[in-house]
Parts: sequence; structure tokens; C-alpha cells
Amino acid sequence: MVTKSAASIMLFSLLFVSTPIFAENASTEMARMGAAKTEFTAEEVKSAITAYVHRKMAAEGNVFRIYDPINGYKPLELKFVKIHDPVRKIGKGNYFACSDFSVAGEPSKLYDLDFWLRALDGKLIVTQTQIHKEPY
Repeated sequence: MVTKSAASIMLFSLLFVSTPIFAENASTEMARMGAAKTEFTAEEVKSAITAYVHRKMAAEGNVFRIYDPINGYKPLELKFVKIHDPVRKIGKGNYFACSDFSVAGEPSKLYDLDFWLRALDGKLIVTQTQIHKEPY
């Protein structure tokens, strides 16, 4: 007959010895399911910005509309030109890139817009857009 204390020791031993196996199985299961991606290449960041810009332009009559705080939040209608190199990583899962946009109908008048992105559920999401430099 097993005493109460002996049963407790056996149960504790079983849990203590089994824990690494359960932990290993849990991490194997997480790897199999695929953890959400948080690291992206410069090309993936540029692709996410480009897709965001094109979606926004399609919804706004083929222009990228942003409001200029320096000029009383006057709406600007811009056309996408390019994304600058380098793309910057800012901490885990956060990215930043500058880009050029021309004023619609005035291709030589360029604005520099900044984009901030964050990894969310394995995808890059634009979280903020800001005018960095106005044409002079």
C-alpha cells in the first residue's frame, strides 16, 4: 500500500520529469503552426508601402491625399514616385522608410513623406504617414 506522502512524491516526480517533454511538445506545436512573422526584409517593407499607397490612391481618385499641417491642413493630392534607400528597422517588428511624391500635375514639385510600419499578425501594416519635407 502506498502512503499519502509516497503518492505525493511520485506525482511530483512525474510532473517534474514530464514538464520538459510537455514544453518540447508545445514549442514543436508552435513551430508547426507557424509563429507570426515579425522580421521583414527591405523589399518586403517597400512592397507593403507600395501596396498601401496603391490601395489608397485607388480609393481616392488616383491620387495620394494627405493633409499638410504646415499649410493649415490643406489637402495635398500627390503621385507616388519612389521609396528611398535605406529602409530602417526600429526595434522588433517596426520599420520606417522615406519616399518621394510629386504634386499631381507638377512632377518637379516633390514632397518627402515618411511611413512607419509595424508587424501585426505576420503582416506589415502602415501605422503612420507624415510629411517630412516640403518642396522649396
